[in-house]
Amino acid sequence: MFLKELEIYGFKSFGKKIKLSFNSGITAIVGPNGCGKSNITDAVRWVLGEQNIRSLRGKQLTDIIFSGNHQEKPLNMAEVSLTINNSEKVLPVDWEEINIKRRIYRSGETENFINGISCKLKDIQELFMNTGLSKNTYSIVAQGEIDLILGAKPSELRCLFEEAASISKYRYERKKTFNKIEETNNNLDKIENIISEIKNQLLILEEEAKHLNSYKICQEEIKNLELFLIYQKYNLCRTNLSKIKRNLEQYEKEKNKIIKKIEEEETAINLLNIELTNLNKEQEKYKYDNYELDNRKKLIQSELNLVLQKKSDVEKRLIDLNKESENITQKIVISEQNKKAVSLNILEINKKLDSFNKKLIYLNKEINNISKFTNSLSLIESNSRKILKKISEKELFLKEAKIRYSTTLNIININLEKIRKKRILLKNQLKNMVAKESDYQKIVRENRKNEDEPHLKSNEEKIKEIVNVLKKIQAEVEKDRHVIGLKEERKNILKKSIKTNGKKNEQKTEIFYSKYCQKYPDDICEKIIKLIDNIPSKYEKIMEIALRESFNSIVVSDISSALNIINSLSENELDKLKMIPLDFIKDIKLLPNDQVKIQNKNIYGFANELINYSPKYQNIFEVLLGNVLIVKDIKTALDVSNEYLGKYKIISLNGMVINID
Repeated sequence: MFLKELEIYGFKSFGKKIKLSFNSGITAIVGPNGCGKSNITDAVRWVLGEQNIRSLRGKQLTDIIFSGNHQEKPLNMAEVSLTINNSEKVLPVDWEEINIKRRIYRSGETENFINGISCKLKDIQELFMNTGLSKNTYSIVAQGEIDLILGAKPSELRCLFEEAASISKYRYERKKTFNKIEETNNNLDKIENIISEIKNQLLILEEEAKHLNSYKICQEEIKNLELFLIYQKYNLCRTNLSKIKRNLEQYEKEKNKIIKKIEEEETAINLLNIELTNLNKEQEKYKYDNYELDNRKKLIQSELNLVLQKKSDVEKRLIDLNKESENITQKIVISEQNKKAVSLNILEINKKLDSFNKKLIYLNKEINNISKFTNSLSLIESNSRKILKKISEKELFLKEAKIRYSTTLNIININLEKIRKKRILLKNQLKNMVAKESDYQKIVRENRKNEDEPHLKSNEEKIKEIVNVLKKIQAEVEKDRHVIGLKEERKNILKKSIKTNGKKNEQKTEIFYSKYCQKYPDDICEKIIKLIDNIPSKYEKIMEIALRESFNSIVVSDISSALNIINSLSENELDKLKMIPLDFIKDIKLLPNDQVKIQNKNIYGFANELINYSPKYQNIFEVLLGNVLIVKDIKTALDVSNEYLGKYKIISLNGMVINID
């Protein structure tokens, strides 16, 4: 084994890359001071693993990188490559030629390679151990170190001899092995300590195991009881679920009926609006024709007045001429001497009379023509009055339809209120069932660790079934909510054209009393509240709350009375007035309503049963109060609402209302 090549770049004073080949026969490198002889030795020591910068005659790591001179710029790295001939296999590798390379950057990062393969510095140091080429061996002796070797202590000399005898590597491996043995002994001591600790705890654990068995037995009993409880609750939920399904089917039927009725009413209103539009167009046309006829009539009248004035002037002139003729005749009798002159005057006067007679004939013809035109104008006026009468009849029919629509909308609102109540109650029950289902899942999770697999699967399937049913119910409720929301929007749009605020409604009602009720004393014509003969004192406040929406409504006997109201009041006065024709209410079929069997002393009854009124008003109060249940307190109201799934509007004595709104 011998040194073959040394390649240096950026190390200390070598700014340029140099390559030194050590052929046979080379024993020394000579040169002047400062030419870099010692730097070659330092490069060899550094590439073989030297880490002490002071041994390389530097103060810090970056001192070994070329720092530049007046000709060359400083470099950012230093690199040394050493090639050794290993044909005699002195080094324990299969390569005949080994290249060792070491590289350092100004950032402090270093790289090491053996035959181009990246490695650790430790690998390079172990490779050259026992060869005499390592960093601190006898093969490389720096300046001033000969005296140190000669004056070295026996222990220091021993290291040199062991390196020369190739036993330093084995000493290194021996030390490494002893360290591993010591580490293993420490681990064994730890294991023995753990074993002794476990033995001490074994008795305690055996005692705890007995308690654990007792706990498992008790836990198994608790689990069975909890499963039984869950099964009972599951049956209860299934029963409630069937009730909810039946109620949902009933609500769906009622909802479809209401939707169908609303659509029919909307169709009728649309037809009436179209007919009203056409009538308005005809009315505008007739107004325009009437305006033209009036203008023409005025023009003809002015011409007629002018002709009559001319006729009057001609008649006056004729009278004057007659007088003048008489005077002339008298003059003829008196003075025959002037006979010739008078004769001439008479002839002239006769000519003038003929001319005036012709004009009079012409004026008479004009008067006849004007009379004929006046007769045709009277005929046109008669036709116009007939058309206006027809328009008035159509307007009356439209107002009657509006009254019917308003009454029908009130009934639909009452039925929609029932549906909204039921929807809210179903939603609350659904939330309760979801909460119960969450509790069931929590119980199952707590017992899952100790459950047998078959029981676990069975309970999970039951819970999944409950969850699926609840999801279906929730989907149906959401669907109903969406449909009712759409109908609510339609209803609100219709209400805008019919409803009013409270103050104006009261004003219109007072106007109605003053203009109509006093005029027709034989008609019913009363507010809803005045039709009640007797209200027990403790129910007065409740009845006011129950009749809040219809409190100022006016009850009339029939549709014809409503039409009389329309004719009696102006459109502005009638705009906010709310009327209920009695004969129209009698024709309304109420939704089926299974009334509560009162077995609780805290339930007083339905509102229409707690007041006194005439039998002929029974249908009105069944529509308005037949779904209002009066109870003692709010607790009873909540119990009844939960029991009967929101079928009724419930009012307690203190005025609390359980309602959809």
